[in-house]
Amino acid sequence: MSLNTKVCKSPSGFAIPALGLGTFEASKDDPMKCSRAVEGAIRAGYVHIDTGAFYGCEEEVARGIANSGVSREKVFICTKLYCASPTFQ
Repeated sequence: MSLNTKVCKSPSGFAIPALGLGTFEASKDDPMKCSRAVEGAIRAGYVHIDTGAFYGCEEEVARGIANSGVSREKVFICTKLYCASPTFQ
């Protein structure tokens, strides 16, 4: 099941699910809170996770995806680079 029926097209042609789970400050009080939220959201049908290097929860996002049982290839992850690291990988 997917909650994301609408998509937005990026200038580079990616289809981005319109609805996503934001992870800003998701692990502020409890580091495991973010991974549980990501896991639960994916199990509920979300396929778009919004995060950022500055949020400091990349490991928790990865753990939540892994624990969800859904393959990484089926999850769209939107991230942001902190202004001090303007390189493309």
